[in-house]
Amino acid sequence: MTESPLRCEIPWERYGLIAAIVRGLHPRSPQLGKTVLQKVVFLLQDLPGVPIGYRFQFYTYGPFSVELLQDLDLVEGLGGVKIHRVVSLTGGFEILPGDRADGLIRKAGNWLKEQGADDAITRIVAEEGGAPSDIVKITTFVTSIPDWRAHGEEQQALFTEYFQGEYPANTLVEITALAEDGLDVEIEAIAELG
Repeated sequence: MTESPLRCEIPWERYGLIAAIVRGLHPRSPQLGKTVLQKVVFLLQDLPGVPIGYRFQFYTYGPFSVELLQDLDLVEGLGGVKIHRVVSLTGGFEILPGDRADGLIRKAGNWLKEQGADDAITRIVAEEGGAPSDIVKITTFVTSIPDWRAHGEEQQALFTEYFQGEYPANTLVEITALAEDGLDVEIEAIAELG
């Protein structure tokens, strides 16, 4: 009798998307809770058509997906978000970025870009009052400056699109390795919000 290896498909795209939404909306939303997260993911999946794959049903407070709730618990366990119970008349939960949110976002980075999810998240964040123009400083950590510079035209096009000629301070730093295996670029941004 031969044993087959246990295979487990980990939906890093979903986990990274949850972490990216929480990271993007946290400073702009008075209380980002489970109901708001359900609505935002539903809108991303339904309006721009980002193929996230959650099945939603409609309830009193709007769209609801059991799968999303389960993934949120897993993302909390992975350190991508922190969930706190809110003590108030209405109750509920507050979701904050976790210590490992950036790692999950990086794992899903290519997928987020390919699906246009990063642009959709930017649009949603903009609706909450934020904008790329709020970014005042970018630090880019790379494992190879020559590899990074080989894509200079693409980077310039992104800067032109997002910052429209008013570029933030930008620092490029070459390091031997990043915290996550297989990653070659990490970008840190600082924004000032009114």
